[in-house]
Amino acid sequence: MRAVTSLLALATLTAVSVFAGCTTAVTQGTIEGTVFDDSQSPVAAAWVTVSQSGNEYAKVPTDSAGKYKVTSLVPGTYDVEASPPSGRIDGLMSDGPYPVNVRAGGTSVRNFYLPSIVP
Repeated sequence: MRAVTSLLALATLTAVSVFAGCTTAVTQGTIEGTVFDDSQSPVAAAWVTVSQSGNEYAKVPTDSAGKYKVTSLVPGTYDVEASPPSGRIDGLMSDGPYPVNVRAGGTSVRNFYLPSIVP
């Protein structure tokens, strides 16, 4: 009887540990999207900044297809802004910031369009 009780206690502890790990994963969210120029071409190496209450949470570069992704965000509203790549000489301006709502376990999409300084 003692062995059965110990086995049940171990099984319960293992189940609680597994479910506790799962709960943490779904309490966070993601913001992702693509940065384009005014001709709707993707912009590689642009910077996307995610802030909340004036504090910068993340700053990530876009990939070669202009895509970015910021994960592990606590649910809430974030200000998201895209800036042109450093050293780009064709004169793109920033876009944003825009408020983006992040939900637990969800993915919010925010695309950006960087207008040219010269029309």
